[in-house]
Amino acid sequence: MHEKSATREVKALKLKGVLARWFGEIEKYEYLMLLRGDKGAGKSSFLFQIADFFAGNGMNVGFFSLEMDKESKLIKEDYRKRNIKPANEKRILVASELPEGLKTIQKAAEAFDVILIDSWQKVTGAKQQDIDRLRKAHKETIFIVITQSNTAGTTRGGNMADFDASAVAHVYEGGMATFEKNRYASEPGLVYSVFEGKIVDAED
Repeated sequence: MHEKSATREVKALKLKGVLARWFGEIEKYEYLMLLRGDKGAGKSSFLFQIADFFAGNGMNVGFFSLEMDKESKLIKEDYRKRNIKPANEKRILVASELPEGLKTIQKAAEAFDVILIDSWQKVTGAKQQDIDRLRKAHKETIFIVITQSNTAGTTRGGNMADFDASAVAHVYEGGMATFEKNRYASEPGLVYSVFEGKIVDAED
């Protein structure tokens, strides 16, 4: 009997859709993207579009909407209806509470392919280094986390998470999203318009 190899072959996901081009290749292995943005730029809308993107690629998505309650009219009538296709709804579960704090997210990471968090600063008792611990503990779960920025434009509480993350993106005024860092970029510098739902020229 041959011993099972301890080495795991990691392959890039074959994703479809407009956001597949923006993300570039993604390995479903220790993937963490931090998402920052200007006030009112469309971070939450973008996160719902990302949820729809992964659900449309056959993945189950756990979405922690900690800034706004999932039952609010804004979430149900605006963000969800505008950004999530009816066919993808069944793959997306939205929660607004963390009964066990960080442990709730850890349990969800065992059940879902993708975990989205809006925002990390609302996770009571969690530290910045816990983001990387989640990534390491749940290696085959994709994490995309909204983090608040300080006046310097980096993650509030220090830039440790920025170094650990596979990618760091920023949504600028007008809903223009671009990567500040992306280890998997196939086309560096792409700009995605959250409000138009498409890749746009940086000079448009």
